[in-house]
Amino acid sequence: MTLSLSNRTVLLIALAAAIAVALALIRPTPTGAVPDYAAKTGEACASCHVNPAGGGALTDQGKAFQSAAASDSTLAAASAPAPSGDTSEATADESAIDAIESAINAIVEEAIAEKLSSYNADVPLWRLQSGTAPRMMELTDHFNLMWFAAQAGNWILADFEVYRSDETLKGIDVTRPARTAGLRAWWKPAETELREAVKAEDLEAFTQAYDRAIAGCNSCHVASVGGGISLKGVKVTRPTTPLFDNLDYAGN
Repeated sequence: MTLSLSNRTVLLIALAAAIAVALALIRPTPTGAVPDYAAKTGEACASCHVNPAGGGALTDQGKAFQSAAASDSTLAAASAPAPSGDTSEATADESAIDAIESAINAIVEEAIAEKLSSYNADVPLWRLQSGTAPRMMELTDHFNLMWFAAQAGNWILADFEVYRSDETLKGIDVTRPARTAGLRAWWKPAETELREAVKAEDLEAFTQAYDRAIAGCNSCHVASVGGGISLKGVKVTRPTTPLFDNLDYAGN
């Protein structure tokens, strides 16, 4: 699978990689990460290690000392001797490296955000996201619930369904950005009318706003074609039957 990256994203990733390599070359190797047994015991490194410089396989004496050290909490927990001399330069180097690492993290996060914030049909995860048709089915559910909640005087539920309708459409903004302008031109005025009617708990105003909203749905269906399939036969009306028989629409 080939992904299409913007020139800016490629540049950011390349820059981050280059800085990471540079950091690996200049960062000093950590010291004192384990107890300095030689300093504590007065023994030379070669007494315990096959490698005279320390590290590597243990000699018999080294194995014996390791066993003793494991049972000696004081020795096992001992820290390495404090470094001598002026450490201000090393501290400055560490601060500079930390700043560079923070910059790398910011670059990588920005590159990832750029890649994930726009729809890319070549990425399987994006292809799995719902397009317009499934969202319209969700919208139908919300409008059904909204209608019967308002008829029952349950304005809290009606308001919630207006909110959920808006949340449903936000998904289309991401996965089908080409449809955003048309959908928003219909929904934003409809949403405002519905919210105002619900807030006022005015059933007559709500009914008028609802009728205008579904008329907008039908106008869009008549004028549009989705994936080569005509939507002219998709006509929305006021619901006559609640979708859910286990919900008390009055909220009692």
